[in-house]
Amino acid sequence: METLEKEQNKTINWRKRGMRGENMVRIKLGRCGRISKKKRAEYIARRLRDKCKRIFKKKVKISQELNKYIWSRGMEKPPTFFEVEVSEEEDYVLISLPGEKTEG
Repeated sequence: METLEKEQNKTINWRKRGMRGENMVRIKLGRCGRISKKKRAEYIARRLRDKCKRIFKKKVKISQELNKYIWSRGMEKPPTFFEVEVSEEEDYVLISLPGEKTEG
């Protein structure tokens, strides 16, 4: 738990949710205004992937629904606040929207 607290910063907040290795993550990326307009949506996806990779030490996959949601308003104006669900599998970590149905 201490390492998880050390990894926290102002943009991504982690909360324990379930017993099966699932976490609920609140993402606040209002500070992405400092990034070039043409790179904002890509920056959000990359930042989310890097953060999960640093914490879980596994390969990270972003679901198609979450990717569509990030890019829904275009590359210049992505959503700045949203919640995602992080499920830890054997080989990888899956990031998806809350309540999204996963195949398997």
